[in-house]
Amino acid sequence: MFRAVQRPSIYLRYFQNVRTTLRHFSSAEAMEFKETDATFRSVWKHEDLGIKTKKLQEFEQGEWITHVESGQPAVLRRLIKRNIGTGRGSSRFMCDFRVGMPLVSAWEKFTDVNGVKNFSTFPTPAENPYCYLSQTEDEKYVYVKVVGEDNQPMTVHIAQERKKTLDELKNSLLARRDTEIVQIKVQEIPIRKEHGFEVGQIVQKIDIFSPDRSCEFQLLYHEEEEDDKVIFFCIDDEGENVELMVNKLDDGGKLWAKLANTLETYENTGALMYIKCFLLEMRFGKVSVVQGARLAEI
Repeated sequence: MFRAVQRPSIYLRYFQNVRTTLRHFSSAEAMEFKETDATFRSVWKHEDLGIKTKKLQEFEQGEWITHVESGQPAVLRRLIKRNIGTGRGSSRFMCDFRVGMPLVSAWEKFTDVNGVKNFSTFPTPAENPYCYLSQTEDEKYVYVKVVGEDNQPMTVHIAQERKKTLDELKNSLLARRDTEIVQIKVQEIPIRKEHGFEVGQIVQKIDIFSPDRSCEFQLLYHEEEEDDKVIFFCIDDEGENVELMVNKLDDGGKLWAKLANTLETYENTGALMYIKCFLLEMRFGKVSVVQGARLAEI
C-alpha cells in the first residue's frame, strides 16, 4: 500500500514502483493508492482511445475523466453543480465532485472547482472479450494468458483473494466443450503516464462462448522452439501462406497432446493434415485460434 499526503512544498515529489508513478497531492485529505491486480499494455495500432477535453460543468455523474495530478482514470461518483450566474452568454457553475480510481482502488473529492475548468475525458470503458489460452499462479496472482492483437499472447492478472472470479474461471474450464472457448472479459481504461497514454486492464467476468465460425488450413511443416512454442506453417484454400502458433502449455497441455498425436500419425502415414481453428472477430480484425487437427487420405 502506498500513501500520498499533502506537503507544503511547491513542487511535486515522486515515488516510483513498477506499476505506476505515485505523487504527493495538494488534497486536503490523505489519499491511498493500493496495489491491485491491474495490468498495463501499450496502445495498439489503429486503437482510438477517444480522448477529448471538455469543461467540468458539461459533465454528468458517471462519466470518466483523467485525474489531473496522477493521470489515473477516474469515474465521477458524485457531481454537484451550483449556478453562480452567467458569463459570456451562458451559465457558470462551481462544482463539487468525488472520483473513484479503479486501477489503484482510491478516491478523492474536490470542492468549489470552477465549472469552466477543462478535463480530459474518454468513453465509458468497455469490457473486451479475449480467448483463454492457459494460466499459471503464485501466492498473489493467477496469471491468465489470452489471445491479444495479431494473434499474439497477452497476460492479465486475477488476485488470489478474488474468489468469485477464480471460481468462474474454474467452472468455465470444467464446463467447456470442445466446440467452445472460455472468454476472459477485461475492462480496458486509458491511463496517462509520463511517456503518454497506456491502457490499464482489470478482469471483470469469465464465461463460455460458442464461436459461430471455424476454418482449417493444410499443414506444410511445423517447428518446435525452445520456449514451448510450436509454429505451424500452412496454406489456405487460395494457396496463401498462413502461420499458426500454439504453446505446449496452453489449455493445460491438452491441446498439444492432441496435436502431437495427430502429427505422429501424419508423419508415419503420409496423409494430409489440416489444422482446425476457431475464427474469432476481434476489434482489430479476425483471429484464428487453433483448436485441433484432422487427417485426410491422399
